[in-house]
Amino acid sequence: MTQTSRSLPSTVVNVASGIIGAIALLADVLGIGRVAYDLIGGGELQNLGFQLILLVLAFLFGTGFSILAIKGFQNVTIEKIARFYGWVYIAMAALSYLGVISVLSTQSYTFTLYISFVVVIGAQLLAGAVLDMVTRGTDARYRALPILTVCLIHVVVMIYTYIFGRTPVSGNVVGSILFFLGMSTVGTLMLGEIVPQSLTGRRLPRGPWKA
Repeated sequence: MTQTSRSLPSTVVNVASGIIGAIALLADVLGIGRVAYDLIGGGELQNLGFQLILLVLAFLFGTGFSILAIKGFQNVTIEKIARFYGWVYIAMAALSYLGVISVLSTQSYTFTLYISFVVVIGAQLLAGAVLDMVTRGTDARYRALPILTVCLIHVVVMIYTYIFGRTPVSGNVVGSILFFLGMSTVGTLMLGEIVPQSLTGRRLPRGPWKA
């Protein structure tokens, strides 16, 4: 038996696992994007729990096969695709957060809707973090920048709405403040050791951040 014939099964498994992983992750990306759009844009809560379960299954399935291709066969192409998906999840979380800001500014939302916002954006951030660990991708601290940018937008919107716009304040404004604090905390934690180094006065290294 030649070396080519012996390596053929491995090649087939490599390609197949990569394709399966990429398609499953693509389905999950499209699904979580649609769920976030329906939830934030239309307040759609029907079957949300079941939809999230399906998306978790798709993500685990796709991530599992992607790990097989990346770790088992050193499939660089699938690694790049998974890394790209990781950035897509982070971008979706930032865009979802922007949509949530507009809803919270109206102060007309229910507790169930608020918790759903937290769960969906948390799922997007977690998916991005998992793929970052799987692919050993771009320094995670770069991924904090979109989140912290939207946090800045959020606090500016609150200042404009309640100080310059003199919008009447209700109890629901607490939800907006808590959401801002939560997201800014997540973004700050994503910066890693940069924060304690800055607070303790230690000199930060020049050039690109290192993992």
